[in-house]
Amino acid sequence: MSVFVYVIAILAFFEAYNHTVFRNFMGVHSVRRGINYFYLISFFGSGPSLAIFIMLFVAIWHYCHYSLKLKMERHHIFNLVLAILLGVLSFSRKEVFFVFVFLVFFPYPSRNLINRWLKRLIFFTTVFCGLIVYYLAFFGKANSVALDKDYIRWKIIRRSLEIYADHFPFGSGPGTFGSRVSLWMTDIYEKYNIGQDMLGWKAIGSKGPIYDAFLFTLFTEIGIGIFILFFFIYKLFEAKTIVGESSSRFIKNFLLLFTLALGMFTPMFLNNFGFIIMIFVGLMIAHVSLFKFKKWNA
Repeated sequence: MSVFVYVIAILAFFEAYNHTVFRNFMGVHSVRRGINYFYLISFFGSGPSLAIFIMLFVAIWHYCHYSLKLKMERHHIFNLVLAILLGVLSFSRKEVFFVFVFLVFFPYPSRNLINRWLKRLIFFTTVFCGLIVYYLAFFGKANSVALDKDYIRWKIIRRSLEIYADHFPFGSGPGTFGSRVSLWMTDIYEKYNIGQDMLGWKAIGSKGPIYDAFLFTLFTEIGIGIFILFFFIYKLFEAKTIVGESSSRFIKNFLLLFTLALGMFTPMFLNNFGFIIMIFVGLMIAHVSLFKFKKWNA
């Protein structure tokens, strides 16, 4: 994966030189974030996708060097620092936040317990102050929009809860609200007056699935059936890892939490990143005990 980090770094020079030309070449429109609209998208085409890749790289890097005990050399540390810097320059709020949460709470080995917690406290304070400056300096406008009651995600959540309340407890039915199939099954959209702002017509010029509050729209469609999904995720949380290290368990659980948290906003359980994360989690797990009397191979 280090090769991809180097490619992203090389493309970053082209983006820094003229990010408008680069985005036009990629067929991507600019959004209000970053330094005078400068934020990295690389070959992913979006800042959040780049930041998710960096999060995955950071997790795998720590797994290789702390769980599998691969020798850590200077260029490995350089790759990690470079990846984190590129992630920060993507100016993606949620994903960058999770990268630093991972770094703060990762169980780094230390012989002295007091020194370990003292170093963690210093690092936590530094990261916390850095993130405050990061969010206030570069996301002032975006933060004010996100906290507004008319922010699109809040509108989607309110409408999702309204539809579910009318179709309690089993939901409106698969493929009726938010998913791609719902574009051809428009009864719910017509009944509840779901317009352009939620379906993204203004942004992309045509109809599209609702991506901005994925787990809420999924819950609206399948109702209490979503607890089946949560049950399997819970079983993955409690599953034992092949490498019996605290670092291995932390990485597994953090990636699951990361996927679940981002799934509140984006379809992480359906896109390529979610698929890759679940593959990696599956490779880490020794077995999953669905029931006490039976074990299934991961």
